[in-house]
Amino acid sequence: MPELSGFEKYFYFRSKLDIHSCFFIGIQLNEIPASRTLSFALRQAIAKFPELHSNVTVDKKPAIVSIRGPLQFEDVVVETEYQTVGQEETNEIFDKVSFEYGVDRPLWKILVVRHSNQLLLCMDHVLFDGISGVNIWTEILNELNSSNIQPGATERIVFNGESAAPSVRSHPYAQFAMPLVWKLKYWFVLALSYSDSFYHALHGTSAGQIQFPKYKMQGGLLSETQKIRNDNCRFKVSLTPVELQAVQQKCRDENVSLTCCLAAMLSAALNHVDVSSRQGTTVKVDIPINTRPLLAETLNLDPSDIKVGNFVKPAELKFELNQGTVDRWATARTFAAQLKKERRNLDPLYAVKLMDALDVAKYIETQKKTEYPAGTFEITNVGLQSFGTSPEDKFQVIDALFDEPQGLSDVFTLATVSTPTGGLNCSLSYPQVLSNDLRPAFEAFYNELKGLI
Repeated sequence: MPELSGFEKYFYFRSKLDIHSCFFIGIQLNEIPASRTLSFALRQAIAKFPELHSNVTVDKKPAIVSIRGPLQFEDVVVETEYQTVGQEETNEIFDKVSFEYGVDRPLWKILVVRHSNQLLLCMDHVLFDGISGVNIWTEILNELNSSNIQPGATERIVFNGESAAPSVRSHPYAQFAMPLVWKLKYWFVLALSYSDSFYHALHGTSAGQIQFPKYKMQGGLLSETQKIRNDNCRFKVSLTPVELQAVQQKCRDENVSLTCCLAAMLSAALNHVDVSSRQGTTVKVDIPINTRPLLAETLNLDPSDIKVGNFVKPAELKFELNQGTVDRWATARTFAAQLKKERRNLDPLYAVKLMDALDVAKYIETQKKTEYPAGTFEITNVGLQSFGTSPEDKFQVIDALFDEPQGLSDVFTLATVSTPTGGLNCSLSYPQVLSNDLRPAFEAFYNELKGLI
């Protein structure tokens, strides 16, 4: 029963304090599988990935535990009346779908949108990240399309609480030995962690960073009851598979990733926000980096053991507005060089281990009381994914969607996922109060992206 690390406690308390409900990775299939067929596939996936049959205790020292079961199909698969998954439906999901700790229920569920053949995997961030969602769907679809499927099965129990079921291990970040300088930082943080003023000093924004006076934590992000409002607007950007291939080729020609291209164009597009609506000129872009390759290489971990979990580390990029004509590719190459360096940088992992020295709940409560979010926007790209299906399979992924709720750390977010058959889907999630201010920037971003085709 591994205790949560400080890194995991951040996501735990963020949810426990009603600051984050869930995020989702959704797929659109050529047809929705019958309940008995999906039930079979879920049993196999749950048996393979212990995170799917785990919860977190609510003790003084929260720990990850396997639920006792039994877990019924209806406990994790919920039919909705949605016709589609638009702005209203997405906000409703983030407002109503959350997970309770300390109970015999897992920290995920699937929403069925039968009208549009969509299945949405909603997950709690303490045990899952975006790539986890991709890997879980890939495993489920592999079982759905396997020759082992038992069409006649009517078993509704997807997990019995088997004593032999594998359990979640301690987070691998704990295996990194801290260098002396980071050990000294740890003891310094621990010594100051009893001071309220220290927690206030940990939060805040850099001088000159762009802020939007209309959007503040109190009122803009948090309601009077101190819950996330979850009433964001959404600006959707899509590319067909042919258009996506053209953009990817341009990125390859310039030796940059699609993520860096999008980050560069979106940063520059903020020049289209009227100067009367913003303060500062520095755009701070937050990018969660998938640490699985680093963990496998550095700690010699089997990649199959880290398919599911929360394996990210923070990276940040900065861009200056009001510089006149912007060379998108020069900016993207600068971002690419920074991210290449960050992918192998262990300092962010040492930094998140400093959370072990903090009262994490107090850290988040203090973060809520800051005037503005610490970042301008976050971009999370889970990449081009087939989810293991092909045109020859009975169940085929024809499109995918990815979205996340309004958050503490950034003013707005960009969540992207691509499939060979559906192309690129981007969801820009931004506060209602900034709709008129940000929309010109998003339209400029969309037009520039289309201009690459």
